[in-house]
Amino acid sequence: MTALAAARNGDVLLATDFFDADNAAKAASTSYRPQTRIYRWNGRYRHRLGSSFSGSVSALAVAPNGDILAAGPFAIANGPDSIRNIARWDGHRWQPLGKGPPATPQAIAVASNGDVLAGGTFGLCRWNGRRWHPLPLPTSTDSIYESHAPYVLALAVAPNGDVVAGGSFPGSNPYYDAHVIRWDGQRWHLLEGGVEAFVSSMAVARNGEITVGTRATGHVHNLSSNYGSVVRSDTTDGGNWEYVPARFDGYVNSVAIATNGDIIAGGSFSTVDNLSIRNLARWHQGSWQAFPHNGLNGAVRAVVVAPNGDFIVGGDFTGTGDGSQSLSLWGIYRDR
Repeated sequence: MTALAAARNGDVLLATDFFDADNAAKAASTSYRPQTRIYRWNGRYRHRLGSSFSGSVSALAVAPNGDILAAGPFAIANGPDSIRNIARWDGHRWQPLGKGPPATPQAIAVASNGDVLAGGTFGLCRWNGRRWHPLPLPTSTDSIYESHAPYVLALAVAPNGDVVAGGSFPGSNPYYDAHVIRWDGQRWHLLEGGVEAFVSSMAVARNGEITVGTRATGHVHNLSSNYGSVVRSDTTDGGNWEYVPARFDGYVNSVAIATNGDIIAGGSFSTVDNLSIRNLARWHQGSWQAFPHNGLNGAVRAVVVAPNGDFIVGGDFTGTGDGSQSLSLWGIYRDR
């Protein structure tokens, strides 16, 4: 499983690499590109959406009208031209979004009006249904940062329509580099004082509180670590960051916020604060807790919350962390 999303009716959308005997032989070639398929799963049946992709899908999103967006380093055969790097499923076939952004998106999100946001090493662009428009990121005029262009690794849209971007924005602050910024429709705001790390994912709660998951950490809220962390903004204190106390012994790949406000963190770790918690943890009433059967037996790549409040987990696992249960659909776990 390489990407995950929840449809508006609660169906699971997942992208997965596949190999057959032919592909396995070709994989040794340096020119070989993996194949990816995108499926829709309703809990009983799995339905493939269109033909296979040449390449891989790293992000999925769902538009307000139910269309599905896919992004990543891929190509889809489409007559004389290929659809590259980003595509939209309209219920019948994959469609291009113009010529696409300047390079492969690392993250995508959909605004409430249906506009598509795509971020990556090229910066940030917005598709309004007709054309792509760049959304300039904050930069520095200091020559020391000339060779360090800003880039985006994670995107989220707040309930009020603000765009939140995580990545690296060198020299955008007079004192240090910003890693999380917010666009209010007119200008960027630097969210200061907490995140100086490799941002892997973000989630925004109904009250606007932003939660960030990180992989390799430099300094997060005065904590220095080589591993992952979870940080959230405090909406009662002017947007300052609050460290969610934890010492993960691995990376946090994805975060989501449950309907009751709990934080769900997935990644590749085996302990949290010296407690045995495998790859999936829950921040509940002031402490990190394990899920039943001690999480999952493989790395978690993505966590999303479905419209009915269920949270869906995707990754490289086949059963629970304690080995007591196998999963009927490998790589997908659903709970509330």
